[in-house]
Amino acid sequence: MGSPRIARGVNDNMMDWLSEWSLTITLCSLLMFVVGLGLAGWMIVIIPQDYFVHRPSKPNQRPVALHALWVVLRNVIGIVLIAAGIAMLFLPGQGLISILLGVAIADLPGKQKLMTWMLTAKSTRRTLNWIRRKADRAPLRFPEPMS
Repeated sequence: MGSPRIARGVNDNMMDWLSEWSLTITLCSLLMFVVGLGLAGWMIVIIPQDYFVHRPSKPNQRPVALHALWVVLRNVIGIVLIAAGIAMLFLPGQGLISILLGVAIADLPGKQKLMTWMLTAKSTRRTLNWIRRKADRAPLRFPEPMS
Protein backbone atom coordinates (compact mmCIF):
# COMPACT_ATOMS: atom_id res chain seq x y z
CA MET A 1 0.00 0.00 0.00
CA GLY A 2 1.05 3.59 -0.57
CA SER A 3 2.06 5.83 2.23
CA PRO A 4 -0.58 8.09 3.84
CA ARG A 5 1.45 11.14 2.81
CA ILE A 6 1.16 10.22 -0.91
CA ALA A 7 -2.56 9.55 -0.55
CA ARG A 8 -3.03 12.90 1.20
CA GLY A 9 -1.07 14.65 -1.58
CA VAL A 10 -3.22 13.05 -4.29
CA ASN A 11 -6.36 14.00 -2.37
CA ASP A 12 -5.16 17.58 -1.96
CA ASN A 13 -4.35 17.82 -5.69
CA MET A 14 -7.78 16.47 -6.60
CA MET A 15 -9.52 18.90 -4.24
CA ASP A 16 -7.51 21.79 -5.71
CA TRP A 17 -8.45 20.69 -9.22
CA LEU A 18 -12.14 20.36 -8.28
CA SER A 19 -12.24 23.75 -6.60
CA GLU A 20 -10.56 25.32 -9.63
CA TRP A 21 -12.89 23.69 -12.17
CA SER A 22 -16.14 23.34 -10.17
CA LEU A 23 -17.90 26.29 -11.85
CA THR A 24 -16.94 25.05 -15.33
CA ILE A 25 -18.05 21.50 -14.53
CA THR A 26 -21.34 22.78 -13.08
CA LEU A 27 -22.06 25.00 -16.10
CA CYS A 28 -21.21 22.21 -18.57
CA SER A 29 -23.41 19.80 -16.65
CA LEU A 30 -26.30 22.27 -16.66
CA LEU A 31 -25.83 22.97 -20.37
CA MET A 32 -25.79 19.23 -21.19
CA PHE A 33 -28.94 18.75 -19.12
CA VAL A 34 -30.83 21.54 -20.93
CA VAL A 35 -29.59 20.51 -24.39
CA GLY A 36 -30.40 16.86 -23.63
CA LEU A 37 -33.94 17.70 -22.61
CA GLY A 38 -34.40 19.86 -25.69
CA LEU A 39 -33.05 17.22 -28.08
CA ALA A 40 -35.07 14.44 -26.46
CA GLY A 41 -38.22 16.53 -26.72
CA TRP A 42 -37.49 17.43 -30.33
CA MET A 43 -36.91 13.77 -31.25
CA ILE A 44 -40.15 12.71 -29.57
CA VAL A 45 -42.08 15.37 -31.46
CA ILE A 46 -40.67 14.58 -34.92
CA ILE A 47 -41.05 10.79 -34.91
CA PRO A 48 -44.12 9.51 -36.79
CA GLN A 49 -47.17 8.56 -34.75
CA ASP A 50 -46.80 4.87 -35.63
CA TYR A 51 -43.00 4.71 -35.21
CA PHE A 52 -43.10 2.07 -32.46
CA VAL A 53 -45.67 -0.19 -34.16
CA HIS A 54 -44.80 0.03 -37.85
CA ARG A 55 -41.43 0.82 -39.35
CA PRO A 56 -41.60 0.54 -43.13
CA SER A 57 -38.34 -0.52 -44.66
CA LYS A 58 -37.14 1.93 -47.26
CA PRO A 59 -34.79 0.78 -49.97
CA ASN A 60 -31.33 2.26 -49.56
CA GLN A 61 -30.97 5.00 -52.17
CA ARG A 62 -27.69 6.46 -50.88
CA PRO A 63 -24.23 5.65 -52.21
CA VAL A 64 -22.62 2.83 -50.21
CA ALA A 65 -20.04 5.06 -48.49
CA LEU A 66 -22.66 7.61 -47.49
CA HIS A 67 -24.97 4.87 -46.21
CA ALA A 68 -22.15 3.34 -44.17
CA LEU A 69 -21.33 6.75 -42.68
CA TRP A 70 -25.01 7.30 -41.85
CA VAL A 71 -25.28 3.91 -40.11
CA VAL A 72 -22.12 4.54 -38.07
CA LEU A 73 -23.24 8.06 -37.12
CA ARG A 74 -26.72 6.84 -36.14
CA ASN A 75 -25.26 4.06 -33.99
CA VAL A 76 -22.79 6.41 -32.28
CA ILE A 77 -25.61 8.85 -31.46
CA GLY A 78 -27.77 5.98 -30.22
CA ILE A 79 -25.02 4.60 -27.98
CA VAL A 80 -24.26 8.08 -26.60
CA LEU A 81 -27.97 8.53 -25.80
CA ILE A 82 -28.08 5.14 -24.08
CA ALA A 83 -24.97 5.94 -22.03
CA ALA A 84 -26.30 9.40 -21.13
CA GLY A 85 -29.65 7.87 -20.21
CA ILE A 86 -27.99 5.37 -17.89
CA ALA A 87 -26.08 8.24 -16.26
CA MET A 88 -29.32 10.23 -15.97
CA LEU A 89 -30.89 7.41 -14.01
CA PHE A 90 -28.60 8.60 -11.21
CA LEU A 91 -28.20 12.26 -12.25
CA PRO A 92 -30.84 14.85 -13.14
CA GLY A 93 -32.50 14.23 -16.49
CA GLN A 94 -34.88 12.02 -18.43
CA GLY A 95 -32.92 8.77 -18.15
CA LEU A 96 -35.48 6.26 -19.37
CA ILE A 97 -36.60 8.49 -22.24
CA SER A 98 -32.98 8.99 -23.37
CA ILE A 99 -32.32 5.25 -23.22
CA LEU A 100 -35.49 4.59 -25.23
CA LEU A 101 -34.50 7.14 -27.89
CA GLY A 102 -30.97 5.71 -28.05
CA VAL A 103 -32.31 2.19 -28.54
CA ALA A 104 -34.75 3.46 -31.20
CA ILE A 105 -31.92 5.16 -33.15
CA ALA A 106 -29.24 2.46 -32.91
CA ASP A 107 -29.18 -0.85 -34.77
CA LEU A 108 -29.10 -3.31 -31.89
CA PRO A 109 -29.92 -7.01 -31.79
CA GLY A 110 -33.22 -7.56 -29.97
CA LYS A 111 -34.11 -3.89 -30.40
CA GLN A 112 -37.85 -4.44 -30.97
CA LYS A 113 -38.26 -6.67 -27.91
CA LEU A 114 -36.34 -4.22 -25.73
CA MET A 115 -38.36 -1.24 -26.97
CA THR A 116 -41.64 -3.09 -26.50
CA TRP A 117 -40.62 -4.00 -22.95
CA MET A 118 -39.60 -0.40 -22.18
CA LEU A 119 -42.86 0.94 -23.62
CA THR A 120 -45.00 -1.26 -21.36
CA ALA A 121 -44.51 1.23 -18.52
CA LYS A 122 -47.56 3.50 -18.48
CA SER A 123 -45.48 6.36 -17.09
CA THR A 124 -43.19 6.19 -20.15
CA ARG A 125 -46.17 6.25 -22.52
CA ARG A 126 -47.76 9.12 -20.62
CA THR A 127 -44.54 11.16 -20.67
CA LEU A 128 -43.98 10.62 -24.40
CA ASN A 129 -47.55 11.59 -25.27
CA TRP A 130 -47.51 14.56 -22.86
CA ILE A 131 -44.52 15.95 -24.76
CA ARG A 132 -46.31 15.40 -28.06
CA ARG A 133 -49.51 17.03 -26.76
CA LYS A 134 -47.51 20.15 -25.79
CA ALA A 135 -46.32 20.35 -29.41
CA ASP A 136 -49.85 19.79 -30.82
CA ARG A 137 -48.89 16.39 -32.26
CA ALA A 138 -51.04 13.26 -32.33
CA PRO A 139 -50.28 10.74 -29.56
CA LEU A 140 -47.91 7.90 -30.34
CA ARG A 141 -49.25 4.42 -30.90
CA PHE A 142 -47.54 1.68 -28.97
CA PRO A 143 -47.07 -2.06 -29.57
CA GLU A 144 -49.08 -4.52 -27.55
CA PRO A 145 -47.21 -5.68 -24.43
CA MET A 146 -45.44 -9.03 -24.72
CA SER A 147 -46.91 -11.83 -22.66
